[in-house]
Amino acid sequence: MFSIQATDEDERGSANAMLTYTISPTTNFGIGQTTGIIRAFDLDCETLMTHTLTVTATDSGTTPLTGSATINVMLQVSQNINFMHAYIVD
Repeated sequence: MFSIQATDEDERGSANAMLTYTISPTTNFGIGQTTGIIRAFDLDCETLMTHTLTVTATDSGTTPLTGSATINVMLQVSQNINFMHAYIVD
């Protein structure tokens, strides 16, 4: 589990500043729509070691604005313990 956070330049606490997060693909990952907390599930380190995710944040303005980031997640097995490393590409 890890999280991502976006910011919005609208007045803090205003309806326009409220952000909604989505993630793609959703096969092995999910994201809290309001928290940005990313959860992984059913990962098989022996089958696929790297996952590329796109997280999009959308504000609640009349004309919604979006921003996105690509995240690479690398899985590693060390002494029968699974580790997950994530880093943002752009």
